Amino acid sequence: MGRYKKRFAHEDLENFSEEIVFEQLAAIIERGEKRFCQCDVCIQDIAALALNHVPTLYCCSLLEKTSPNDNFLLKIEDAREKARAALLEAIDVVTAKNNH
Repeated sequence: MGRYKKRFAHEDLENFSEEIVFEQLAAIIERGEKRFCQCDVCIQDIAALALNHVPTLYCCSLLEKTSPNDNFLLKIEDAREKARAALLEAIDVVTAKNNH
């Protein structure tokens, strides 16, 4: 897996949803909103579960990344809300049945 992604990948292509999920996860941890294992395995499991429930939000231009238009900003805010909800649920799932 990943063979084709490496072949066609370009560093400008980015899924903002990934960054948003990790941003929201950091906020949950920093605020101490939930107690859960924060080992690498659990963090990756939580992020993966959450990302499966957050719409993808791709961009591939520097302009879109540095000066997003109003429509893209609305999509970012929507993704933040969905990411937070998905993370809170994913934390419960992983805490109930972790892989270690």
